[in-house]
Amino acid sequence: KYFPAQIKRIVDAADAISPDAIDLPDNHSYPVIDISPWLNPSMSSDEDREQVVQQVLNEARSSGSFNIIGHGIDDALFNSLYASARIFFSMSMEQKMGYSSGNNRAGYVAYRNESVASVHKSGSSKEQKDLRELFSMSFPPNNDANVHGPPELHDAMSQYIERLQVVERAVKQILTAALSSAKDIDLPTTYLKDVEGNETGLLRASRYPSTPGFEDATKLLPHSDFGTITIIASSEEGLEEIREGRWYRVPMGIGELHVNVGETYTMWSNG
Repeated sequence: KYFPAQIKRIVDAADAISPDAIDLPDNHSYPVIDISPWLNPSMSSDEDREQVVQQVLNEARSSGSFNIIGHGIDDALFNSLYASARIFFSMSMEQKMGYSSGNNRAGYVAYRNESVASVHKSGSSKEQKDLRELFSMSFPPNNDANVHGPPELHDAMSQYIERLQVVERAVKQILTAALSSAKDIDLPTTYLKDVEGNETGLLRASRYPSTPGFEDATKLLPHSDFGTITIIASSEEGLEEIREGRWYRVPMGIGELHVNVGETYTMWSNG
């Protein structure tokens, strides 16, 4: 109950300024952090890696989110992922439902099937269900629980989730070092990854369609992510977040990934 109540207070305060997101002012650049020193430690110095840690620590303590580059995922894979997802979501509903497992963590999840509003309340009847459709894949791609989508989508998502494991490991090592620095304790760099045990990653390709009668509805209600970290790639603008007490649009440059620190890490670190 703590986090929904806390998030509601933060959202209400930001909405009181304006519910509409704006661009960052010209004299404020969005944090974009190059994590390559942690992916290629033999090609970097301790000072390079420490600089990354301090940049991440600064953002984790404030907004809890930032963009990253130097992650090693090339544009060709992003383009393949976006193109195959667009083709899949353009299929008929009957065709898409053929890839549904009835489990939202595997295969197709239809529009207005999930509900952030079950935790983060909305007074609008149009916002009781999430205004998006998805295709989900858990790691590893050959997991028996996964639904094998159309070949192009399956191949792109499989390659991408494999690459994300490397990125996720590096980000969690950086966050571990940041936690060590913030709390003045000595933790092994694998600490945060180790304490999660055998947790597997979940990749979700999402589409937020324009729907007649729902133009004024929020497609996904304001919320905080409940897990450890969320890594987002986007081919279009639309992501918004609260920074310094008000709503801002999140700029996503070509090849950038957005990282959001979730509620689990907030609890584990005591904020």
